[in-house]
Amino acid sequence: TATVSIQYYANDEQPYEIANWYHLDNVRENPDDEFVLIDDLDEKTDGYDAVASESANDEQGFDPIENFEGTLDGDGYSIEQLTIDRPGQTNVGLFGDNDDAGGAVIENFQLEDVDITGDEYTGGLAGRIGADIVQNVSVSGDIEGTGGSYTGGVIARPVSVNMDNQIVFTGDVEGPSTVGGISGRTSGDTQIGNSYTQANVTGSTAGGILGFTSTADSDFENLYAAGEVNASTAGGIAGKAESGDTFEDVYWDIEVDGAPSDLIGSGSPQTEGDTEGLTTEEMQGSTAEDNMNFDWADTWQTVSGDYPVFQWQAGVAGDADEL
Repeated sequence: TATVSIQYYANDEQPYEIANWYHLDNVRENPDDEFVLIDDLDEKTDGYDAVASESANDEQGFDPIENFEGTLDGDGYSIEQLTIDRPGQTNVGLFGDNDDAGGAVIENFQLEDVDITGDEYTGGLAGRIGADIVQNVSVSGDIEGTGGSYTGGVIARPVSVNMDNQIVFTGDVEGPSTVGGISGRTSGDTQIGNSYTQANVTGSTAGGILGFTSTADSDFENLYAAGEVNASTAGGIAGKAESGDTFEDVYWDIEVDGAPSDLIGSGSPQTEGDTEGLTTEEMQGSTAEDNMNFDWADTWQTVSGDYPVFQWQAGVAGDADEL
């Protein structure tokens, strides 16, 4: 580990505190260490123009952080207005290619109103990461992959990543091939659970949650998707799935314009519990509790006139009273 000075971060010992865009950018200098956000980062935060704006880095925006294998704890804060415009670069997102690093823990923050463009392996949080834990993370904005195979709202290609804990994408995600609201294609034993998207997804093979599953048997449970899926092979939850995969208690809104009628566009995975398309009315407000087999006591929260959210998003804990 390199010697760290207070100029790099807001303090001089781990976990290193991130209070501005310069601090976030300097995570790349110590990619196996521990970091924590201590404030929201947005366009008014010191360093935005130089690090994360559309004019930063010769008008390419933020430079993705590579080979991260440390810990980033957002502590509930948000990173807002992150811009990346690198249509000729692979592995694009807040993090780039961390597949060979492994062991990272990325948790407890929101990426809000991002505008990210890259080539193959483009996602909001990461292009490609491996053997990591990603939890309590939400991404909102526009994600576009201009070439190659995989584009995802959160991670384009997670490799053996534990994503079974409150992952969210809202916005638009588009690519030429395999595209998903959360992941373009999973790899290894990546699991996605207790997650949702409210997104418009466009690709050749696309799904509300993921484009294509891994060849390794994987479980996908407690999910919902609401939005248009524009693809030749389109599924409410996944574009394609392998026969060894299991989908359990997953739902999608069949009344949204452009929503697929089927769970999977192509493939014959295993299904357990509820796996069905629901009407908008069945998925919104207090009626969601009657139609979606989720943990309403400790994890999920109904919202009057809208789709469910997680309790940390609603500002409640252990209480499923309707907002």
